[in-house]
Amino acid sequence: PASQILPSSSHGLPANVRGSIIHSVIENLKPDTDNNIHELVREQCLTHEIIPTESICNQLLKSLEPFCNSELYHDLANGERELKFDWMLGNHLITGKIDWLRTNGDKLEIVDFKTDRVQENEMEKRANSYSLQMTAYALAVEAARKKPVHQTQLHFMDIQKSQIVPFNDERRSNGKKRIEEIIGRIIDSDFIIEGFDPPCCNADCTCPYHLNGLCWLDRSKSLDVGKNLKVQ
Repeated sequence: PASQILPSSSHGLPANVRGSIIHSVIENLKPDTDNNIHELVREQCLTHEIIPTESICNQLLKSLEPFCNSELYHDLANGERELKFDWMLGNHLITGKIDWLRTNGDKLEIVDFKTDRVQENEMEKRANSYSLQMTAYALAVEAARKKPVHQTQLHFMDIQKSQIVPFNDERRSNGKKRIEEIIGRIIDSDFIIEGFDPPCCNADCTCPYHLNGLCWLDRSKSLDVGKNLKVQ
């Protein structure tokens, strides 16, 4: 379990464990029934091998209780949640899981819940860092459903705020080109992305992949591919 390989942070629960529990609770929420959010939190803590102390439960409920009073919560029945996909882009398979493919009449919307600890004045910058992920989700849905995605929405649970971005033709075209470029770089073992400052360059990084030496940047340091691979 993630809780066994990622050390605790000064905020309480490790970031990846906190995120997994919150996502699991949302997955099990049924807005048309009388949810016992406190019981759901305790159950999912135990599922993730975390003792549901009062402090830990309160930490999780701080994000989840306001969400249960939101418009998004009351609309959870519309669409599909935790939707896995396999998307063939050329000869390459891209897999993933979408938090929520929300439907509104004939319109499709990608909704992704983020558990990052973020301030409201930082939200736009943080949301932009997930732009390509959301574009990939939307392109995968359009390829599978043969219907256009109307927009994508990133909802930050910590502040209960969302960034909503239309999914237009420019975003489709630029996103597909960017994904194809990244695939090409992976094939060529070229892990340097110009202008990209990985979060693990930051001393406060909580990424479980970096902290456990599993991310591409860490692994690239030991690859002998005839390139100058380094963290700027």
